[in-house]
Amino acid sequence: MFQGEYKKRNAIFLFIVLAGFMIYYYFYSLPPATMQFSVEDYTVTFTGAKNTSSVFRLTDITELSFVEDMDYGECTEGGTGFGNKIYGLWKNDRLGVYQAYANAGSSSCIVIKDTEKTAVFNYETSDTTRSIYEELEKYRKEAETVLNMAVPYLLPAYRLNPSFPCLF
Repeated sequence: MFQGEYKKRNAIFLFIVLAGFMIYYYFYSLPPATMQFSVEDYTVTFTGAKNTSSVFRLTDITELSFVEDMDYGECTEGGTGFGNKIYGLWKNDRLGVYQAYANAGSSSCIVIKDTEKTAVFNYETSDTTRSIYEELEKYRKEAETVLNMAVPYLLPAYRLNPSFPCLF
């Protein structure tokens, strides 16, 4: 009987520990942030924890930079999850308020800005983040080139020739 009580107590203790770990993992672990390119409309979409996302048209970007030693600042709405993943709205002196899709364990990140919003994104290592930044910059230049080639075809004839009569 003496051993039976210990087995039962150990089983209950193990069950409580496992249940606690599962609850902690469920509520505090976050899926990794993702970045997705769209060739059709030249957009990049960042998706993060708690169903946060931001879409940037590459032709509307006002700033795209690779930042080392990023000071993430303070969280205004969102938080930090399991594994140093930060999400939600954050604020610092350099960027003001921005949307975070980052791993705070990595000091480097990609900053992307348009006229309406700012986002910070990174991967676990600086090398991977820099590689993605270079691809994003290349993709942005491609989008601008395609747009510049398409502009003459998109403009009405009267804009190309000022003497052409305007119909509206």
